[in-house]
Amino acid sequence: MARSNGHDESRFFLSSNISLLIAFRVLHAGVGCLFW
Repeated sequence: MARSNGHDESRFFLSSNISLLIAFRVLHAGVGCLFW
């Protein structure tokens, strides 16, 4: 059970990291468009 929980936590962390990366890229693109 601990292993399964850890796996779910890892998957959640990965998904959150990807979401954060996408949000950062969109924000960076928006800032770049604003400055350029």
